[in-house]
Amino acid sequence: MLELLFQPTLEDNQLLSGDEICETVLGRRPDYSKDLGWGPKPKACKTTSVSSSTTSCPQSTIELQLQAKFDQAMQRIEEHTRNHEALVSEVEQM
Repeated sequence: MLELLFQPTLEDNQLLSGDEICETVLGRRPDYSKDLGWGPKPKACKTTSVSSSTTSCPQSTIELQLQAKFDQAMQRIEEHTRNHEALVSEVEQM
């Protein structure tokens, strides 16, 4: 690949681009999309319905964020409950 980086093309004496080098070395993949490059492709979002403009991916992201906030809140509640029980126990022992 490094050899191709500095080797000009026969047609117009210009250097090959990164995508052209990848295509030469690796060949074109059937799922390659022009202008998206050779890196990992984003997973396609499935639409919830044909008439709906929202997709399930952003909704899933929001659900994950809400779940994380909920989990944090539950941990704080459990910590406060433990602290409260410890304080009640101390007061009872007095």
